[in-house]
Amino acid sequence: MTLNVFADNVVLQRLAEEPTIRIGLTTNASSVAISTNDSQLTSISPNESNRFLATNKINVTARAYRPPEITVYSIEIAGITTQSEAEQTAKDLRESLQENAVTLLDATTNAWKIKVGDEIETLDEANALKERVGEQGFEDAFIVTKTVKQPSNDAVALSQAKSGSSVSNLILSRPTNSNSDDVNLVNPTVLSNPAIVAPEIVQPEINSNLREVIVKGASFASSFSSLKPVAFGSTNERNVPVRVNGKSYRGRIEVFVNERGNLTVVNVVKIEDYLRGVVPNELGLPSLEAQKAQAVAARTYAIKNMGQFGKEGFDILPTTRSQVYRGFSSENSTATLAVEQTKGIVATYNGKPINAMYTSTCGGRTENVENIYEFAEPYLRGVECSLEGREHFQTLLVKSNRELPKIERDENIRLTRDTAFLAVNNWQISTNRFSDDYFSDAPNENELRAWLNAIASRLNQPFPQNVTTETGKPANLANLLATMLYGADYADTLLSASDVNYQLSFADGDKVPVLSRANTAVLLRDGWFSLYSDATLRPD
Repeated sequence: MTLNVFADNVVLQRLAEEPTIRIGLTTNASSVAISTNDSQLTSISPNESNRFLATNKINVTARAYRPPEITVYSIEIAGITTQSEAEQTAKDLRESLQENAVTLLDATTNAWKIKVGDEIETLDEANALKERVGEQGFEDAFIVTKTVKQPSNDAVALSQAKSGSSVSNLILSRPTNSNSDDVNLVNPTVLSNPAIVAPEIVQPEINSNLREVIVKGASFASSFSSLKPVAFGSTNERNVPVRVNGKSYRGRIEVFVNERGNLTVVNVVKIEDYLRGVVPNELGLPSLEAQKAQAVAARTYAIKNMGQFGKEGFDILPTTRSQVYRGFSSENSTATLAVEQTKGIVATYNGKPINAMYTSTCGGRTENVENIYEFAEPYLRGVECSLEGREHFQTLLVKSNRELPKIERDENIRLTRDTAFLAVNNWQISTNRFSDDYFSDAPNENELRAWLNAIASRLNQPFPQNVTTETGKPANLANLLATMLYGADYADTLLSASDVNYQLSFADGDKVPVLSRANTAVLLRDGWFSLYSDATLRPD
């Protein structure tokens, strides 16, 4: 590991308390198998108590939201001939029973009826009210039964949230008491007296795209649905791991439906347990002191970058985009000891955790950060790597027979360096001297074919066929590269129309062909494509 930190004010400090970190294991799952070797799994959701599932294996999927249905009852008196008789009777019942009573015209019989009381949720209560109505001389009163949909407050809140709201809305705690109903009235009725209003059951508007987490296990307790995130764990989270599709992790596994309708799976774990699954994957050197340095760097990086992917519901990724994390199964004794002996220690600059960027190899010297990224930190300075200095690598020194570049345009200086890097890595370059003219011209067919074959080899993909000079145009190249990098239809599936429009909001973004827009957008987003200095892509 090489950590290019060089500043007098960088000091080591210990965290006051151990934080919890959220690692986004996947954001595109259709189903997840979760299990443990413990006696049973537990689950918990925001504002809910811990649930024991009475099984150690469950499966999680997502489906369109289905509001639960309940049965409600009401008491009616039918067959009243005139409106005046119905209204007088209703008045008498309100006075004698101290219950609401309204008159209604039954459109199917053209006769009047009276509804006594409000909707009742139990049959016993309905029978009690029916008996009281009978005591008033209406023995023919009867019970009307209805099936009513009752969406939860969570469903209503999510449906009313602004479109495009972040996934963090799903994680916010909300009350779970349901007090709204969705009613289907089969027979139309007419209210006779506008001064007496029948109790109205409000029908909330539920988003038809709303999806919920479906949990299925062998026990009754392990079969349920939820619009909230659901976190699963063992009864001893720090020491007995939970498996996700066969791969073991300490802590909890949280699952929720993201804005694309798929499942996001997050490992929620204490940071020291997280580091046990990072250090052995980022540094294979079996030296305790080296792994202690790696533990401090990895802990500092994690603390500094917490919340980086907050809008997606987690902090960091388990890949080289953040830090390589493979969970419980990748832990080893040396790395665990290194984590324990550096517990809570982070590197700080002016009292704040540094951005502890590190690399597995440096080629003899690291670089000042502003020469690589779009920010400058006084502690990220280029340094000589003691083991990888000039003498150690003298036998591997790369020498070139090319002529010195002839570059006058500033924008081509960086291209010269990048192209030279490709050349020393055996990429076919058709010129012996880099010049402004060379960079202004499109690559020839042989050159382009060789470059694409080299990319395909690195990605273990088949060589592209029918490569011509037209293939090198950005719109055509976008479709080819995106397929090699991500797989077919990845961009169309991952990015919404608004995401694509945002990425293509530059001068000539509207000229990108429809069939290439999503792929071009994802390549720009991830840094594979970049714009010209005049903020154009020149897709044609």
